Amino acid sequence: MADQHYRYYETLRVFLACPGDLVAERSRFPRILETVNTLRAHSMGFHLEAVGWERVVPSFGRPQELINKELATADLTVVVLWNKIGAPSDVKGELTGTLEEFQIAVQRYSDVDSHFPTGQNRPLLYVYFREQTEPDSESASEVREFRKTVENSKKL
Repeated sequence: MADQHYRYYETLRVFLACPGDLVAERSRFPRILETVNTLRAHSMGFHLEAVGWERVVPSFGRPQELINKELATADLTVVVLWNKIGAPSDVKGELTGTLEEFQIAVQRYSDVDSHFPTGQNRPLLYVYFREQTEPDSESASEVREFRKTVENSKKL
């Protein structure tokens, strides 16, 4: 079965949520997905497609809200944090774009979709933390607090 080739692939949309200090990683993300597609995903009958703010057409309204619409189409959300927690996503400055995307992904993951068998929630959510290189900054401290909250919740 390893040599089985699929004629049609199920497309799975992958949204990457990360702040600006991970711009290099973000730029490599579509190429990484293409490598995964070539090496494994296509032989398993699916295709990974990168989605994110880069695909959002500028329009009237709060920019983060436009990005959130793209997030709503994702089958998998990958959140990556390093030294920064992100930039405020609204005028109040209470939440960063990355954290807003995380909250939406958590809500979507928590909602049971009747389209999928019991116990199989979609979309999936993965959260990763890169080893910090600016541990003394206020933003790095916020990332560590967020990590502690995620880990203590025992949900992810």
